Amino acid sequence: MTYRWFVLLLAALFLAACGGGGAPSISTIEVSPATASKQVGQTQQFTAVAKDAGGNVISGVTFTWSSSDTAVATVNNSGLATAVAAGTATITATAGGKSGSATFTVTNPPPPTIETIEVSPPTASKQVGQTQQFTAVAKDAGGNVISGVTFTWSSSDTAVATVNNSGLATAVAVGTATITATAGGKSGSATFTVTPIPTYTVGGEVRYLNGSGLVLALGSQTKTISSNGSFTFDTPVPNGTYSVSVQTQPTNPSQNCTVTPSSVTVSGANVTNLVVECSPYTKWLASNATDIGNAITTDASGNVIVAGLSKEVLGDEVGTLALAFPDVVVAKYAPNGSRLWVKQFTVGDPGTPGSAESQAKGVATDAAGNIYVVGSAYVASSNAFKGFILKLSPAGAKLASVKLDEGTPNVENGLTSVAVVGSDVYVGGYTAGTVPGDSGTNAGGEDAALYKYNTSLALQWARRFGSTGSDRITSVAVDASGAVYAAGFAGGALPSKTHLGDTDAFVVKYDNAGTQQWLEQFGTPFGDGANAVAVQGSDVYVAGYVTGAYETGFSYNGGTDLFVTKFSSSGTETWRRQYSPADPAQINPYGMVADASGNVYIVGDVNVSVDGTATHAGAKDVFILQYLADGSVGWARQQGSAQDEIALAVTLRGSDLYLTGWSKGALDGYTNQGEEDIFVLKYGTDGSQK
Repeated sequence: MTYRWFVLLLAALFLAACGGGGAPSISTIEVSPATASKQVGQTQQFTAVAKDAGGNVISGVTFTWSSSDTAVATVNNSGLATAVAAGTATITATAGGKSGSATFTVTNPPPPTIETIEVSPPTASKQVGQTQQFTAVAKDAGGNVISGVTFTWSSSDTAVATVNNSGLATAVAVGTATITATAGGKSGSATFTVTPIPTYTVGGEVRYLNGSGLVLALGSQTKTISSNGSFTFDTPVPNGTYSVSVQTQPTNPSQNCTVTPSSVTVSGANVTNLVVECSPYTKWLASNATDIGNAITTDASGNVIVAGLSKEVLGDEVGTLALAFPDVVVAKYAPNGSRLWVKQFTVGDPGTPGSAESQAKGVATDAAGNIYVVGSAYVASSNAFKGFILKLSPAGAKLASVKLDEGTPNVENGLTSVAVVGSDVYVGGYTAGTVPGDSGTNAGGEDAALYKYNTSLALQWARRFGSTGSDRITSVAVDASGAVYAAGFAGGALPSKTHLGDTDAFVVKYDNAGTQQWLEQFGTPFGDGANAVAVQGSDVYVAGYVTGAYETGFSYNGGTDLFVTKFSSSGTETWRRQYSPADPAQINPYGMVADASGNVYIVGDVNVSVDGTATHAGAKDVFILQYLADGSVGWARQQGSAQDEIALAVTLRGSDLYLTGWSKGALDGYTNQGEEDIFVLKYGTDGSQK
């Protein structure tokens, strides 16, 4: 052996003696605990040990950790596993190409114990048909909210309210039900009150109803209406839109009624604005004897007042008044056409001689609604007719009265018309004697007489004028200054005037103090007279009748013609017109009124077609004739039956004309009650009947 090989051998022996070689080899890895179980959300610490083939633990080994199902459990680099969801995952530790594992079971935590259930809202109220959402919360003994609880919902009375699986309650009928949520053997409840669906009344006003049997419909319900004024359908209705209509039109007399609006929307409030208007407006005041409407006016509230005579007991006076002779009648109608009252007054005395009758001839109102009625009545102690004035309250109670020259026997006087301005009451008529403060003597027959009273019926002054014939004031009117205009007829020459023949028409103006301003006497050589006077601004209109040629160029061919003449307030004639619908014909004007434009409306009776186109119904028909401010004819209307009808007076309220008079027939389909019946007709200033 050489020296070289000997050195190499020594070196090898040296290395072997020093223990030289690599790291120990990992044979197995043990993970502990080998199995573990946790609830979701909890953690488990796993540890790993590496061993060599001899089972010796190898220290200093770094492991890599993993989970077979991270949806069930996750594990970090230190072997700390977190339970994520129920299930099983294998937790594995890996090092040196070897691995070991443990089984990690994840379970859900046991459900918490429900101690209480709260339902909200605890009380609720809904109308029938509405819904209410209830919610429930479960809590444990510590008052902590338990999530994920499924509740069972129920109602104590399903006839009142039902509830679905989500706690939505439906109001079925009026009442109270308990809504209950149940889970885990516990329950909570709320009180659910069901109220009726709110309903509202629907109604309004009926105007101008005269007939019977009017039936209105609101949706499917109906209501029979028997009078003018306010009405309400019997059954209130819930919110919604409803049609409104006239189901049955009235009869006896027949009318056509309309309702406005034709549909209504109910929205949380009563409806009161329905208006039912029936046409024609025509009103009747009748007994089985003679009833005549001589005068008509309106008050500041739009009420219509009619005055005249009746030979029998009427309306409100039935059972309270026994009439054995003609007497005064006054009736008042509301703007909607309903009769407010009718009063009869015993002004005259029994034993009225001949065919003369006690009656009202004129009517007017003051600003307070008091009513002034004038006329003539037989006074037995004087054996003569005497003029009278009645002052009535707005309710028809007699406040004061005056009889003219009551103590003078065998001397007749009468009042035919009345006008009121402010606190002044002007009345016109006639006297066969003299007037208070008059030192003269009667000019002959009857003289025209004009009186001024205050509203307490204290006489302020009286004036008389006349001719040797019979003279009467038939109409009076006042202007804004308090000047009074009177028109009538004269049977002879009035002071400083010329008598044209038979009877003439006249118009006279007095100032407020009773001083005569001017007097005009006019007409034809035949029988003429003025029956009406009206004032508009500075214009004065006089209407009446003539029986000869009055208007220049007018061809008179007999009969009775109508005239209207326009004067200025100073007495200057502006124009004159004569009207005859046919030759010969009888057209008799009795009343006239002027509107704000200076148009005038004349009423009376006519025995032919008033304009050649209107239908002549009977012997005498009512007519209305409009003259425009320039003297041209605006329109003519005629109305009648197979019997006689006469319009004796007209008044104006806004654009509405009201006429009164009497009828012996079936005017507007009305059934006559016997003899003459009082009517009230309504027309518009455009000529339309209302």
